[in-house]
Amino acid sequence: MSKLIVLGNYLFTILIFFINISCIAEPIKKINISNNLSDDYSSSWSPDGKKIAFVSNRDGNREIYTMNSDGSNQSNISNNPTYNVGPSWSPDGKKIAFVSKRDGNREIYIMNSDGSNQTNISNNPAYDIAPSWSPDSKKITFTSSRDGNWEVYTINLN
Repeated sequence: MSKLIVLGNYLFTILIFFINISCIAEPIKKINISNNLSDDYSSSWSPDGKKIAFVSNRDGNREIYTMNSDGSNQSNISNNPTYNVGPSWSPDGKKIAFVSKRDGNREIYIMNSDGSNQTNISNNPAYDIAPSWSPDSKKITFTSSRDGNWEVYTINLN
Protein backbone atom coordinates (compact mmCIF):
# COMPACT_ATOMS: atom_id res chain seq x y z
CA MET A 1 0.00 0.00 0.00
CA SER A 2 1.44 3.37 -1.01
CA LYS A 3 0.83 6.35 1.24
CA LEU A 4 1.29 10.04 0.75
CA ILE A 5 2.11 12.08 3.84
CA VAL A 6 0.99 15.70 3.86
CA LEU A 7 2.17 18.06 6.59
CA GLY A 8 0.53 21.37 7.47
CA ASN A 9 0.64 24.00 10.20
CA TYR A 10 -2.52 25.65 11.54
CA LEU A 11 -2.78 27.66 14.76
CA PHE A 12 0.58 26.36 15.96
CA THR A 13 -0.54 22.73 15.53
CA ILE A 14 1.21 20.40 13.12
CA LEU A 15 -1.33 18.49 11.04
CA ILE A 16 -0.36 15.19 9.44
CA PHE A 17 -2.53 13.43 6.87
CA PHE A 18 -1.99 9.95 5.42
CA ILE A 19 -3.61 9.39 2.06
CA ASN A 20 -3.80 5.95 0.47
CA ILE A 21 -2.72 6.59 -3.11
CA SER A 22 -2.43 2.95 -4.25
CA CYS A 23 -6.09 2.96 -5.33
CA ILE A 24 -5.68 5.94 -7.66
CA ALA A 25 -5.73 4.65 -11.24
CA GLU A 26 -4.71 7.86 -13.01
CA PRO A 27 -2.28 10.59 -12.04
CA ILE A 28 -3.88 13.42 -10.12
CA LYS A 29 -4.21 16.53 -12.27
CA LYS A 30 -3.43 19.84 -10.63
CA ILE A 31 -4.90 22.90 -12.35
CA ASN A 32 -4.16 26.46 -11.28
CA ILE A 33 -7.61 28.07 -11.35
CA SER A 34 -6.83 31.38 -9.58
CA ASN A 35 -3.93 31.98 -12.01
CA ASN A 36 -2.55 35.17 -10.47
CA LEU A 37 1.01 36.27 -9.63
CA SER A 38 -0.06 37.28 -6.10
CA ASP A 39 -0.70 34.88 -3.22
CA ASP A 40 -4.10 33.16 -3.43
CA TYR A 41 -4.97 30.73 -0.61
CA SER A 42 -7.47 29.57 2.04
CA SER A 43 -10.10 28.36 -0.43
CA SER A 44 -13.61 27.26 0.50
CA TRP A 45 -16.23 25.65 -1.78
CA SER A 46 -19.79 26.96 -1.83
CA PRO A 47 -22.28 24.26 -0.78
CA ASP A 48 -23.64 23.93 -4.33
CA GLY A 49 -20.10 23.57 -5.75
CA LYS A 50 -20.52 26.45 -8.20
CA LYS A 51 -18.30 29.02 -6.43
CA ILE A 52 -15.06 29.13 -4.46
CA ALA A 53 -14.21 31.79 -1.87
CA PHE A 54 -10.51 32.45 -1.29
CA VAL A 55 -8.02 34.99 0.07
CA SER A 56 -5.75 37.02 -2.18
CA ASN A 57 -3.25 39.83 -1.65
CA ARG A 58 -3.45 40.97 -5.30
CA ASP A 59 -4.82 44.38 -4.20
CA GLY A 60 -1.94 44.97 -1.77
CA ASN A 61 -3.73 43.55 1.28
CA ARG A 62 -5.53 40.34 2.16
CA GLU A 63 -9.06 40.32 0.73
CA ILE A 64 -11.84 37.76 0.31
CA TYR A 65 -12.55 36.90 -3.32
CA THR A 66 -15.00 34.59 -5.00
CA MET A 67 -14.74 32.87 -8.37
CA ASN A 68 -16.65 30.31 -10.36
CA SER A 69 -15.45 26.75 -9.84
CA ASP A 70 -13.55 26.89 -13.15
CA GLY A 71 -11.62 30.01 -12.02
CA SER A 72 -13.61 32.53 -14.05
CA ASN A 73 -15.35 35.65 -12.73
CA GLN A 74 -12.90 36.46 -9.90
CA SER A 75 -14.22 39.28 -7.73
CA ASN A 76 -13.10 41.04 -4.53
CA ILE A 77 -16.12 40.83 -2.22
CA SER A 78 -14.65 42.11 1.08
CA ASN A 79 -13.38 45.42 -0.40
CA ASN A 80 -11.75 46.64 2.79
CA PRO A 81 -8.17 47.99 3.12
CA THR A 82 -7.38 45.81 6.14
CA TYR A 83 -6.66 42.11 6.77
CA ASN A 84 -9.58 39.87 5.65
CA VAL A 85 -9.02 36.09 5.71
CA GLY A 86 -10.53 32.68 6.46
CA PRO A 87 -13.70 32.55 4.34
CA SER A 88 -16.27 29.95 5.36
CA TRP A 89 -19.53 29.45 3.42
CA SER A 90 -22.77 28.96 5.31
CA PRO A 91 -24.39 25.58 4.54
CA ASP A 92 -27.30 27.33 2.79
CA GLY A 93 -24.80 29.24 0.59
CA LYS A 94 -26.27 32.65 1.42
CA LYS A 95 -23.48 33.98 3.66
CA ILE A 96 -19.72 33.84 4.18
CA ALA A 97 -18.06 34.15 7.59
CA PHE A 98 -14.51 35.52 7.71
CA VAL A 99 -11.89 37.17 9.94
CA SER A 100 -11.10 40.89 9.62
CA LYS A 101 -8.83 43.35 11.42
CA ARG A 102 -10.87 46.41 10.37
CA ASP A 103 -11.73 47.15 14.02
CA GLY A 104 -8.09 46.98 15.12
CA ASN A 105 -7.96 43.29 16.03
CA ARG A 106 -9.12 40.01 14.54
CA GLU A 107 -12.92 39.75 14.64
CA ILE A 108 -15.46 37.37 13.12
CA TYR A 109 -17.61 38.97 10.41
CA ILE A 110 -20.38 37.63 8.24
CA MET A 111 -21.49 38.98 4.86
CA ASN A 112 -23.88 38.01 2.13
CA SER A 113 -22.23 35.83 -0.50
CA ASP A 114 -22.06 38.85 -2.86
CA GLY A 115 -20.06 40.83 -0.23
CA SER A 116 -22.90 43.07 0.95
CA ASN A 117 -24.02 43.57 4.56
CA GLN A 118 -20.65 42.99 6.29
CA THR A 119 -21.26 42.72 10.04
CA ASN A 120 -18.97 42.17 13.04
CA ILE A 121 -20.54 39.38 15.09
CA SER A 122 -17.83 38.70 17.70
CA ASN A 123 -17.01 42.28 18.79
CA ASN A 124 -14.38 41.65 21.47
CA PRO A 125 -10.90 43.14 22.07
CA ALA A 126 -9.36 39.63 22.02
CA TYR A 127 -8.39 37.75 18.85
CA ASP A 128 -11.32 35.87 17.30
CA ILE A 129 -10.45 33.52 14.43
CA ALA A 130 -11.42 30.35 12.49
CA PRO A 131 -15.19 30.69 11.98
CA SER A 132 -17.19 27.55 11.18
CA TRP A 133 -20.94 27.30 10.52
CA SER A 134 -23.42 24.91 12.14
CA PRO A 135 -25.25 22.64 9.67
CA ASP A 136 -28.46 24.72 9.98
CA SER A 137 -26.63 28.08 9.39
CA LYS A 138 -27.95 29.40 12.73
CA LYS A 139 -24.68 29.32 14.72
CA ILE A 140 -20.99 29.94 14.19
CA THR A 141 -18.21 28.45 16.24
CA PHE A 142 -14.88 30.26 16.41
CA THR A 143 -11.64 30.27 18.35
CA SER A 144 -10.85 33.14 20.71
CA SER A 145 -8.16 34.19 23.16
CA ARG A 146 -10.62 36.26 25.23
CA ASP A 147 -10.07 34.14 28.37
CA GLY A 148 -6.28 34.33 28.16
CA ASN A 149 -5.91 31.04 26.29
CA TRP A 150 -7.40 29.72 23.05
CA GLU A 151 -10.95 28.39 23.50
CA VAL A 152 -13.87 27.48 21.22
CA TYR A 153 -16.94 29.74 21.37
CA THR A 154 -20.37 29.70 19.72
CA ILE A 155 -22.48 32.63 18.51
CA ASN A 156 -26.22 32.26 17.90
CA LEU A 157 -27.22 34.20 14.79
CA ASN A 158 -30.97 34.35 15.44
